[in-house]
Amino acid sequence: MSKRADLSLSINAIVVLILAITMLGLGLAFIRNTFVKTEQQFIDVADGVKAQIVESIQNSDEKIALNQFEIEMKRGSSRDIYYGIRNVFDTDETFHIEPRCVSSIEGSVVDVITFSTFSELDVQAGQIEVSKLIISVDSGAPLDSYACELEVTSTKESVIITETETSTTFTFGNMYYPYFTKKFFIKVI
Repeated sequence: MSKRADLSLSINAIVVLILAITMLGLGLAFIRNTFVKTEQQFIDVADGVKAQIVESIQNSDEKIALNQFEIEMKRGSSRDIYYGIRNVFDTDETFHIEPRCVSSIEGSVVDVITFSTFSELDVQAGQIEVSKLIISVDSGAPLDSYACELEVTSTKESVIITETETSTTFTFGNMYYPYFTKKFFIKVI
């Protein structure tokens, strides 16, 4: 009788183990599907923001638009915002993008806020391109309000002529011409 009880116990243990593995698989599949849906929702929101920026620029005469003008951030945090650039020229242009903070209300050091984005953005003639700007606030940043700007210059190929008594030298190079500067504010809370 002891052998039958051991055999019955072993069969029950195997059935419980199979059920546990099945439930674990179902649970993992449910969690994975939840994360996939959440990721898709974030993508949909980002696409909606991009469409909103393009619409905002198309309905105005702005060269640059931001999806946020006043941004509240905590110390040690990062946030993504979007900006759009309209090319008002008749030719395709490469724009140089330089975001920076220029001052603060309390006179705090402004290098506690850093920006990450593409350094250049190619925009076809008459079109609008939208890109992401990642803002990061240092964990030791003073609680303050910072005035920041997104400076955009256009890149134009230029010819520099250097003449001496004996020769003429032609140099081809890139120079940055002011295009537009958009101001925005960051409040560290």
